[in-house]
Amino acid sequence: MSGPARRLTRSKSKKGNAMTKNWQGYMVRALLAATVLCTAATASVADDKKLEVLHFFTAGSEAAAIGVIKDAFTAKGYGWVDLPATGTDTLNQVLRSRVTAGSPPNAVLMHSNEVKQWVDQGALVDLSPIATKGNWDEVMSKGLIPHLKLNGAYYGVPTTVERTNWLWYNKKVFDKLGLQPPTTLDEFHAVADKLTAAGVIPLAIGGVNWQEATLFETVLVAVGGPDFYRKAIVEQNEEALKSDTMIKVFDEFRNMNKYVDPNYPGRDWNIAAKMVMTGEAGMQVLGDYVKGEMVLANLKPNADYGCAPPPGNAQTYLSVSTAFVFFKSKNASVEAAQDALAETTFDPKVQLGFNLKKGATPARTDVDSAALDFCAQASYKAQVDAASHGQAFPAISHFEAWSPAKSGIFMDVVSTFFEQPSMTSKAAVDQLVNGLKTISE
Repeated sequence: MSGPARRLTRSKSKKGNAMTKNWQGYMVRALLAATVLCTAATASVADDKKLEVLHFFTAGSEAAAIGVIKDAFTAKGYGWVDLPATGTDTLNQVLRSRVTAGSPPNAVLMHSNEVKQWVDQGALVDLSPIATKGNWDEVMSKGLIPHLKLNGAYYGVPTTVERTNWLWYNKKVFDKLGLQPPTTLDEFHAVADKLTAAGVIPLAIGGVNWQEATLFETVLVAVGGPDFYRKAIVEQNEEALKSDTMIKVFDEFRNMNKYVDPNYPGRDWNIAAKMVMTGEAGMQVLGDYVKGEMVLANLKPNADYGCAPPPGNAQTYLSVSTAFVFFKSKNASVEAAQDALAETTFDPKVQLGFNLKKGATPARTDVDSAALDFCAQASYKAQVDAASHGQAFPAISHFEAWSPAKSGIFMDVVSTFFEQPSMTSKAAVDQLVNGLKTISE
């Protein structure tokens, strides 16, 4: 998100939904209880300059990446109280509860598009003095600035820029079968059919709405092209959203369903990635963070795995970014530690180290890309090339393009359609358009 949005699992059955809600409620209560204890501990050691840090980077590679920032921060003599949340839903529930109780966490990792809502509430620390000192206007990736610099002031410090439209494939399986990464939808079907014939699951995915929505966005680009993505998604043009082209997008998205295995509901993204790594599955369509898991497993690009744009996405770059924000405090020790964490997070060496673990690309434009691996360098270059052609766009599935409320409607419609074969493309389009009309912003 960017890590990924990591929305919590949607189950197909009523029993499954009840179990999911119970589990989700348990996780929220458990994290709230833990944060209460951490709050008391932090208050008692405020002079020791400790910060509570709430984040949703919990997969192996993500935790390793967070560790880079944590280690650099604590090396300066500060303390880090780790508050990991399983998914953004859980994080946001905990955050809202803490804010309502008057004891927000000191630092919170969130998607960049979510920063504005807290700025509007006057809840965040103005980082402008640090930004001016660090020349953020010049060295920060330009696409991030509108999300983090609001009303002329910076309120968030980015950790990464991630490309969400990647095709990951098992290189050894492809070589054995004489396959090349597909560049068109027709080629994708042909490759998928050959993988099926060889006893390999063509497409690894988890039946969780943000994963399904990520795949959908790449199909939208392949069917409608970048101009249609701009009109339907960036501009939110209603005529485009309810057009015949959008119906064709859903039609093609339905075809993707036949290439997934029956056990996909509720599967985490990193488990799907492991299917590709082991050769159980041939391909996965998801963001840069997949590579983080492959790096963690000591796999090598162009040897063990390959990376390529999804079919029809070669010239288009869909992105997500995450950033740390800092909630206001009246404690001088906490304020000093918040400033230190902001500076640490955007330090060039930390940016590089973080993204080498995360599998993504730095949020700074002055980092030496030669230190990045093949796939990361390709992503770095693709971002620049797409931006120069006006084809770099924010992703909905990771809360970058639309508000959380609208993104939620989009993901739920796409997920329901993917998981319910009886739902027609026309019905999905109608449900999407009508659902968006209920959101007033």
